[in-house]
Amino acid sequence: MGAMDRRYAEAMHANYLAALQRITVLGSGGHAEQLPPWVLLDAGLDFDFFNIAAVREHVGDPTAAITGAAGWFDRREKPFRFMLRDTADAALTEAAEAQGFQIDPYDREPAMLLRDFSVLPSAPPGLTIARVAGEEDMGPYAAVEPSPAGDLGLRQSISRRALAIPGCALFVGWMDGLAVARSMSLVTAEMVGVYNVFVAPELRGRGYGRAMTAAAINAGLDAGATSACLSATPHGFPVYERMGFRTVFHYLSLWRARD
Repeated sequence: MGAMDRRYAEAMHANYLAALQRITVLGSGGHAEQLPPWVLLDAGLDFDFFNIAAVREHVGDPTAAITGAAGWFDRREKPFRFMLRDTADAALTEAAEAQGFQIDPYDREPAMLLRDFSVLPSAPPGLTIARVAGEEDMGPYAAVEPSPAGDLGLRQSISRRALAIPGCALFVGWMDGLAVARSMSLVTAEMVGVYNVFVAPELRGRGYGRAMTAAAINAGLDAGATSACLSATPHGFPVYERMGFRTVFHYLSLWRARD
């Protein structure tokens, strides 16, 4: 990775760390702490997907760092996962594996960058994109993605916390009075991160995902951002590549080995 890519990679990761604020203190007893070199997030849920250790600064002793993060969660009696970068955090990944953590081969997220905004798509006919203005819009934003009733409440809590983060904006795509798509943008310094892009499965392939991504990017550009980043799912990756995004690095999830 060249010096320019390293600079953008650091800005992308800083944006990702800021976006993690939306999953803090979702349940009773949740707690977030910056314990060098980590950002440690106990969401207050007995679900390791939302309890995360992510590195925020240089690591001198990878083995001690992994031990320290694991001990923090052990004391709180919470399952968790490490979210590490495949390039910058390679030594930490090796140390975590030596302590029994395993990389999930299906959870390798490309962290992608876009700097050319000349061909951002507009909303296709029939789709109206509106910015979430307040509590009355939280329900539709959260309900775009089908989920059990309990999950819907959790998604609404995440949405409320997201909207409270400085530089964050949420968007809902409407068709015939129904909320059918969503996206989130978060601006940190000159980087806008795009998160939570989702389109109702029965309406995919119509350009709605590209339009929701563009809406999030445009909000960031209006706020002074000059670059955009996101972490792609397998479904979204080809869409983002066609929009001009390119992969800079990957995020890896490492979990404790299960019996």
